[in-house]
Amino acid sequence: LSVTFNKYNSYLTLMDSLVSLKKNIKCKFNFNESKMKILKILERTGILLKVYKSGKIPKIIRIIPLFENFEDLIWYTRPDRWSTQALFIISKIFIKKLNNFETKRFLTLIFLPRLQECIFKKENLNLFIPFISKIANLNPKIFFSSIILPFFTSSNCCKTESVLLSLILLKISFQIKHVSWALIKLLKTSQNSSKFIILRTFLAKNYNFSYRLLDILVDFFIKNKHRTKN
Repeated sequence: LSVTFNKYNSYLTLMDSLVSLKKNIKCKFNFNESKMKILKILERTGILLKVYKSGKIPKIIRIIPLFENFEDLIWYTRPDRWSTQALFIISKIFIKKLNNFETKRFLTLIFLPRLQECIFKKENLNLFIPFISKIANLNPKIFFSSIILPFFTSSNCCKTESVLLSLILLKISFQIKHVSWALIKLLKTSQNSSKFIILRTFLAKNYNFSYRLLDILVDFFIKNKHRTKN
């Protein structure tokens, strides 16, 4: 691999120069400028990330978040093939560099599908627990809106997957205001079996919810008592 990627870093000067022009301004990357070179960088980066275990991450990964259309760039690296270690490192980099809206997009489009895949295959779940905890503590609202709510409201989410993620959530501490916000949002979504599982998970934590939220929960369970008998 070292021989194959000898020319790799030389291509990065192109993107470095583009970024240096607008260090403090979010710019949109133009693929018309040396498109083939950029695609080579991204494709080769994807090959590296597929086998990444530890050490320095490819330099281009730190450059991509500086562009508005970072999703267009990141897809060429095939995030679905990244190693779990690469996923964690890159997620950490992107969360630091992106604003809240962009972070939500990244977590929903890149991180969440990989989390669902690991839960479905029951692989590397122990590795996800500390990282999910970090995301939850760093920005709880984004964590709930970009990971938890999409996960439990998805039509593809089965009961087993919901239970496994709920077990992870039981090990994480959340502030009551963020849990309350998430529950109110969750109760407004369409009903599925996963919703009842996550509700049970947070109720088991014995939070001191406000009277307003308790009223909403009581109304919800009364309306759905035929579905909650078990």
